[in-house]
Amino acid sequence: MLDSSPEFPLYPNASFDISAFRKVLVLAPHPDDEVYGCGGLLRLLVEQGAIVHVLVFTNGAQGGDSDSDELITRRRAESQAAATVIGYSGLTFLDYEDRSLGFDDGLIQTLLESLAEHQPDLVLAPAITERHPDHQVLALAAVEALRQLDQPVTLGFYEVSAPLIANALIDISSVFERKARAMSCFATQEALEPYRQRLLALNQYRAYSLGADVAAAEAYQIVAPGELRRSFVSLLQPALRLRRSQQLAIDAAELPLVSVIIRSVDRPSLNDAIASVIAQTYPRIEMVVIDATGGRHRRLLDYLHNRSVRLVQSEQPLSRAAAANAGLHAARGDELIFLDDDDFFYPQHIARLVQARAQSPQNLAAYAGVEVVDAEGKHLLTYDHPWEFERLLVTNFLPIHAVLFSRRLLDQGCRIDENLPILEDWDFWLQIAQLTTLSHVPGVSAVYRYGKGFSEHTKHYRQWRRTVVMKWLEKLGTTPFEQAFFWAATHLDEASQLVTYREKQLAECQNSLNEYQAQLADMLGQLQHVQQETRMLQTTLDSLLSSRSWRITQPLRRFSQLIDRIR
Repeated sequence: MLDSSPEFPLYPNASFDISAFRKVLVLAPHPDDEVYGCGGLLRLLVEQGAIVHVLVFTNGAQGGDSDSDELITRRRAESQAAATVIGYSGLTFLDYEDRSLGFDDGLIQTLLESLAEHQPDLVLAPAITERHPDHQVLALAAVEALRQLDQPVTLGFYEVSAPLIANALIDISSVFERKARAMSCFATQEALEPYRQRLLALNQYRAYSLGADVAAAEAYQIVAPGELRRSFVSLLQPALRLRRSQQLAIDAAELPLVSVIIRSVDRPSLNDAIASVIAQTYPRIEMVVIDATGGRHRRLLDYLHNRSVRLVQSEQPLSRAAAANAGLHAARGDELIFLDDDDFFYPQHIARLVQARAQSPQNLAAYAGVEVVDAEGKHLLTYDHPWEFERLLVTNFLPIHAVLFSRRLLDQGCRIDENLPILEDWDFWLQIAQLTTLSHVPGVSAVYRYGKGFSEHTKHYRQWRRTVVMKWLEKLGTTPFEQAFFWAATHLDEASQLVTYREKQLAECQNSLNEYQAQLADMLGQLQHVQQETRMLQTTLDSLLSSRSWRITQPLRRFSQLIDRIR
């Protein structure tokens, strides 16, 4: 066992051989990364006759202070000018919004289509260790697309905003000045920071292990064909440790699977509910649609292309509670959330809740704000209160699709009470609240359509509310309810005082308004008086000017003016 080696073998000491590459596809998150990260390599490839095509994913609208449309045009022109300096013409702008890239099927499909079109033997993508989220997402998406492609393509990760652990260095001394000229094309970015100076310095530093004759180099992490499936994780071990320390995924399979349980009686609004799940920005979702009609539910033909949608059928009609439990039994996810077939999510809903769970993993559930609308879509109210158990004990402020919860809560016995035809969600949240605090994610990201799901049981709301209260009174005893009633009385008193204060403010404003209106009326009266006097004076003046005496004395007035000028 040795305590050291003559030279640490992780870092290369010879320039990587690029002579075999003939078709190259570059994935640039923003219009400039293709040159900042790999402009030297691209020039060397052009000189050896390789075909280079660059995909610029985002429009760069956030990379400056000018009008966004003007900035998009300027940044596109800068990339085109830099491409001319380097010597390639293949340049495609995909026009995603800055910071909008998400690891999802749409992005991967775009990559697969580009790979099929250009048939590259080398793909260059930003490293997963990059600082910018668009860079990180594109790195993950490149890996997944090449895995699905399953063709012999070499993948090279390049660096821009953060140094990577390189397994390949490429001597760019002969084209260093040309890369510098190409980088000078990005004037909008140079106005923000001296990117050119800093990245050229990085290239000079990268030559450190290649010997005194090498002036500049670019660093890459090269993944040979086949290694993505066998040992990609081991290749990224340093980055993997860093990302895991930040609770970031290195592979889509490491993200928790979220099961969306949809209780359905086959209303037309089911299409909206399913579409809202498909539109989620979070990538790992399965939908479990529970047929509560007793076998009369239509087949989900429109969604069969989406393998994450399952219809769980029942021979008998199911109550709300029974349908919910059937969904809990059928779900495979690490995290679960309900969605009724007349409600829907906004695209960020699940992503926000998963992030909250990751940030506070000790809290086994998280909830976001929900807007309540009527059958016509008119706003009624918003549920977006901070977490307080006393509030929950007094009333249910958590619509069923507001809450994402961990499967561990099911393992600890939480289930929907099938004796409750309504308010079963309230009872379920009370069960969960005995085991964990719920994390609040402020802001509305789901919609509850009130009135769409009205049933006969709703007419007996007071009866079933009493049933829930008596159940939990027996479980908890009187003390928690006394505390909840005290909480409610305190908040009611605070609300009453606030109403009184607001009424006082309103009365003061009304008095001030009355005073201003009286002053305005007085000023209008004065204005009318002045206008009347002005009209009388004008009439007098007009009469004077048109009088005979004024005309007779006109020569005298002119003579007087002439005498004044002579003096």
